[in-house]
Amino acid sequence: MGSDSTLGLQPHLQLLDLQYRVDEVVLAVRKVTPEIDIVSSAASEPRQGPQMSLPKVSRSSTYLAVHRFEDSVYYRRIDCEEFLLLADLRDGDPIATAIERAFEGSKVTPDLQAAKIQTYFSHAAELGWFCLPAAASEQSARASESYTHYY
Repeated sequence: MGSDSTLGLQPHLQLLDLQYRVDEVVLAVRKVTPEIDIVSSAASEPRQGPQMSLPKVSRSSTYLAVHRFEDSVYYRRIDCEEFLLLADLRDGDPIATAIERAFEGSKVTPDLQAAKIQTYFSHAAELGWFCLPAAASEQSARASESYTHYY
């Protein structure tokens, strides 16, 4: 692998840099919402149910990776370095550059950096997030052609 080797990310993967832990709110809503209401896209009359108590959400940097698998949406909280690494790979930066930038200014020791990098790549590969860079751009182009925008 050369220093200019790249990896693409699947177009169904979205990286979110959030200021609040919205994933906690989503989990709370899902706990009290019947599955049929979550998966149904049909319009229906609003149901009166017990009042939902949502968790207090304080301001806190939160990084999420959101992806689809078999027609379901999943999200996983990731740390800042993983977010930076994946964002650089998504943007077409070489792997070596993405790794270097992800830990720039970080207080993480080199040994721990190596372990984190291994974990990041292992999880991403296991979840099918990687693809060839050309394939990612072709899929993105096809996906954007299929959307109609209404204003």
